[in-house]
Amino acid sequence: MKATPINHFLLSITAIIFAVSFSIKATAQSSITGKVTDENGSELIGAAVLISGTTTGTITDINGDYNLSVDPGTYTIEARFVGYRQQTQDVTVTDNASVTADFSLKTGTALDEVVIVGTRSRPRTVLESPVPIDAIDFNALGNSSQPNVSQILQYIAPSFHSTPQTISDGTDHVDPASLRGLGPDQTLVLVNGKRRHTSALLNVNGTVGRGTVGTDLNSIPAMAIKSIEILRDGAAAQYGSDAIAGVINIILQDRTEDASVTFETGVNMPNLFDGASRAAGNVPSDLIPDFKSDGRVYHLGTNFGFNIGQSGFVNVTGDYFERSSSNRSGNYTGSPYPAGYVDALSDAAFYDQVQDQNGFVEQQVMEIGNSALRNSSAVINSGYTLSDHAELYATFTFNYRDGIARGFYRFPSTRDRVVPQIYPNGFSPQIHSDINDNSFIIGTRGKIGEWNADFSQTRGENRFDFTIQNSNNASLGTSSPTSAYAGGFSYAQNTTNADFSRGFDVGFPINVAFGGEFRLETYKIFAGEEASYINGGVANAWESNDGTAPDPDTTFISGAAGIQVFPGFQPQNALNESRNNVALYGDFEFDFTDAFLVTLAGRFESYSDFGTEFTWKLASRYRINDDITARAAVSTGFRAPSLHQVFFNNLSTQFVDVGGVQTPVQVGTFNNSSNVTKAFGIDPLKAETSTNVSIGVTARLSDNWTFSVDGNNINIDDRIVVSGRFSPGTTLSDGSDAGDILIPLGAGAAQFFTNAVSTTTQGIDLVSTYRLPVGANGNLKLSLAANFTDTEVGRDSNGNADINASPLLEGLESTLFNREEISRIEVAQPKSKIVFSANFTIGKFNALFKATQFGKISYIHPSDGNQADWTTNDFTSSVESRDQEFDAKIVSDIELGYQLSDGVKINTGIHNFFNVYPDMHQHSGNASSGRFIYSRRVQQFGIRGAYGYIKLGVTF
Repeated sequence: MKATPINHFLLSITAIIFAVSFSIKATAQSSITGKVTDENGSELIGAAVLISGTTTGTITDINGDYNLSVDPGTYTIEARFVGYRQQTQDVTVTDNASVTADFSLKTGTALDEVVIVGTRSRPRTVLESPVPIDAIDFNALGNSSQPNVSQILQYIAPSFHSTPQTISDGTDHVDPASLRGLGPDQTLVLVNGKRRHTSALLNVNGTVGRGTVGTDLNSIPAMAIKSIEILRDGAAAQYGSDAIAGVINIILQDRTEDASVTFETGVNMPNLFDGASRAAGNVPSDLIPDFKSDGRVYHLGTNFGFNIGQSGFVNVTGDYFERSSSNRSGNYTGSPYPAGYVDALSDAAFYDQVQDQNGFVEQQVMEIGNSALRNSSAVINSGYTLSDHAELYATFTFNYRDGIARGFYRFPSTRDRVVPQIYPNGFSPQIHSDINDNSFIIGTRGKIGEWNADFSQTRGENRFDFTIQNSNNASLGTSSPTSAYAGGFSYAQNTTNADFSRGFDVGFPINVAFGGEFRLETYKIFAGEEASYINGGVANAWESNDGTAPDPDTTFISGAAGIQVFPGFQPQNALNESRNNVALYGDFEFDFTDAFLVTLAGRFESYSDFGTEFTWKLASRYRINDDITARAAVSTGFRAPSLHQVFFNNLSTQFVDVGGVQTPVQVGTFNNSSNVTKAFGIDPLKAETSTNVSIGVTARLSDNWTFSVDGNNINIDDRIVVSGRFSPGTTLSDGSDAGDILIPLGAGAAQFFTNAVSTTTQGIDLVSTYRLPVGANGNLKLSLAANFTDTEVGRDSNGNADINASPLLEGLESTLFNREEISRIEVAQPKSKIVFSANFTIGKFNALFKATQFGKISYIHPSDGNQADWTTNDFTSSVESRDQEFDAKIVSDIELGYQLSDGVKINTGIHNFFNVYPDMHQHSGNASSGRFIYSRRVQQFGIRGAYGYIKLGVTF
């Protein structure tokens, strides 16, 4: 299906949804009604009210009221809500009668949180779930110094890791995020339980998650979110492709009782406690500038809701975020000019000019740190009740983001990259990214006879466009523009779901669920304007004086093709590719007793491009007593190769380390259908497959103290990765030279996607929460959570990585997937993360302290040794090896808040108030002539230093 039929398809599905809505009817005559409030009497909207031991239930409306239709009889009714302890009541209902049962819920601990992800029967608490789930409520999201969802989760959920990147093109503006140490594309994201589309951006630069496509969590503002559920277990059998590491379910706000406005401003304070936490170690102090305060943030958000009569609601969020750039570059130690350059400035004059043009300090020539960014979002979440058993719902999200990232400075010394008549002293190229991310969900749910039914249509699209500014296409000489549109890409996903479930009583409750999904995906690449990629064939005139003649000599240097930082997408790169997928699933939950639960799920998927997959899951929970529960699960999973991985192709400028010098190389990424890829013997991509085993225990040690521990083992076969770079001079197994393939294409190297490796991941998660009443109106909540994860690439008996190479590449395994790429999977992310928080509230005052320990990471240089040896390398050596281990660090936050009046609250705090930075590079070859004090290849938590802020919140 192409673009035009999609519109007709969506209209048809929407019409069916509305038609089904009006065909759903209620059948029961008796009812149980009531109101659910918190301990202060405030209504709880969206609380679950259920008949214990069954899947029959409903949720409270905008006034906290519920109406549960039942047959006559005696029932145990339970009420649940995120962040509160479950409560039950016994109720007897006679024929055609209505009985009232109100609930007042008390604040709970972590294991009392109610979640809906991972089950298709009824909401369960974390304590009851057969698999580990983190439940993060609105208060936890609001009590954060972080500006966006990915960074909020970074400092709340230990199994989640996301670090802002730098000097990585579009990845500067979409943070790669991973769960349980796996790849960004191995986690499935849901919004209100529906599959979320991924980003259009494919990470092909040298960062964690290289070669993957993740979901842009930052396209949804935190203010629009009611809670986030993180399922830390394989769930492909329940939700489909990508759910190997787990599932993140974002539940949007549905409140209507008030409106709120929040304003925040803050600034980085990189010199706080001057020098105490960023000691140079072996780095000469004159290479470290006195960083200036930067990264200023302005954030304005609002959330409000209103009722639609007595039957519906609309909740609206508007959000604007602006961040200026930050710079943690070191002082440059190289020579800006070629030898004998007549127009060369003195070093002091050169750096003065660079500072004036770019806002840098001292001898900085690059911007290494968080890029400048503006992010605007709007979210509408709505529902309308047609009857006691029928509801319409709709959700719309809109996001626009533009950012400015920098590339490597183009010095006059790289004469093929610079037109001297335009930039006699070089230039700092800028990448202007424009990102549009929009989606909608529309559906209906209710009863069809005895079955719960849910019909929905979801569409999401992400588009990424690049404009390069402050640059030139050197091959066009003096006619080169200084700005050009370099092209972009988009990804769209249309998902149609039909889900059915109901409970049966066969002496014990059984819940049966089944359904189907049809998904249509489209991936496009857009060509840039001609000036962004063309080879104009101009040789630029460079004047030089070799000292032997009174008049300058003129040297002509052929200019490199394409706009500098990376050439634009060419017309032959442009494409419009689609595929579809049909899935059928069955899900069964057996409550053999109140204590013993068994769940079984199976899913069949058929893709139009790569074939079919079947996955299954078996999970069980046994409640040893009222306070201790054991659980275990085993499942298979898969991840289909993304359309991006199958079809992405371009020619980009990558700075490759050659003898310690960052050297620009035109690297071609060739897709799976390319003749180049086939010439290297690479097979078509196939799905990644996995096996996941988990086992755990949850315990309520007291009314206020809960604890859980879970272990997991994940084996993944045929992981999809980006290969290493094959350059001219590489001899293939048949004796031919890779240059025979590449030189005619103008490529200095080639890389491609391949199912190269298999991995094993083992991990343990610990979560403990304690609540302590303090005085008459005080409360102290203590939380400790930790994740320990180890991922290893499969190895042979000699300890070398077991690389799946084509016959033509036999003997070239270390090029196909070198030791740096292996380390990116194994040691580039922290193997441990521990989060401790203490939140104290008394009267109008609250104080929050948080400490997050990020485990050690390692950078492994591709050419320092063989694939097996880095565990024995001397990481501290500044001469023998460029491998380096970066020590574990603790980042601490403190925030103070005060309720100025009813509805007005002010908070102020400092994130990373000890101003902790990662270890500095210890080998000069990794610093790129002094510029990279801190690693851009591996990062634990970023390099912005301390950040001070103030927030003002008004609720009315």
